[in-house]
Amino acid sequence: MRRTLAALMLLVGSLTPASAGMEEGVAAYQRADYAAALGQFKPLAEKGDPKAQFYLGEMYGQGQGIKRDLKKAARWYREAIDAWTESPARDRPVELCRTAGWRP
Repeated sequence: MRRTLAALMLLVGSLTPASAGMEEGVAAYQRADYAAALGQFKPLAEKGDPKAQFYLGEMYGQGQGIKRDLKKAARWYREAIDAWTESPARDRPVELCRTAGWRP
């Protein structure tokens, strides 16, 4: 029982900073502070966070805070889609597009 509780507390504790980083990154992105957004999104994306990967794809594709690089943009978009489609929720790419302000 104690091991289970300890493992659960460790898991919850490890999720909070990533969530906070995502919130800070989105806020920075929305106010066009792309350097700050990049600093939040890149470590999350490299750890497999599909939302952060999507934002990196957008930033590379638009040249927001970094040199425009369509190959890197495509890579991050692919990673985001692959990560979301492996999850039980298959509609995540549409959700990601809406998050970024796109309307299908």
